[in-house]
Amino acid sequence: MDEPRPRTFARWRREANAGPGYSQIPADGACLSAFLLIRDPADPGRVALGSPSPEVDWEKIGSLGPARVARIGDQLMLPSCHLVEYEAPEAAAARIAVEQLERSDLEITGPLVVSEAYGRPGAAEQHWDLHFLFGTTWPAGVPLAARPWKQIGFLDPRTVPRDRYARSHDDIVRLAYFETPT
Repeated sequence: MDEPRPRTFARWRREANAGPGYSQIPADGACLSAFLLIRDPADPGRVALGSPSPEVDWEKIGSLGPARVARIGDQLMLPSCHLVEYEAPEAAAARIAVEQLERSDLEITGPLVVSEAYGRPGAAEQHWDLHFLFGTTWPAGVPLAARPWKQIGFLDPRTVPRDRYARSHDDIVRLAYFETPT
């Protein structure tokens, strides 16, 4: 994971005159993101959800600047990140495991690939997301903890109210076939 140059994440905005044979990125942008859905070894219906620590460089490990981390506060999110430009989704999942969970030994499966287009508040046009959803099970007998999180634990998505989720991660949990409150 050596880094010869600064990271440029796979998030784009529309450019005029993209060229023949090319279409433009949606006016409100497009994001390629990887998510780790980590199951509890004692109860596979529970997944790891946490609140990012503002003491950690989430801009580097999660594509979240300090203002976004502050807005998230105690809301919950999955271990996740935009892909680094030209990064394979599988490499992004492995990077998330190392950088956000401090584990290089997780057996990661997937991805399930999901595409969404939606209007964001204040945006005139659609935003497009391409999600790569990966699964794993946390090692039995190992406490779930990592420095990037001020809190992280296994929760049953059926019992977590929608307003407790940050960044629409309730949608991601639902897209991965977990039940969530409506």
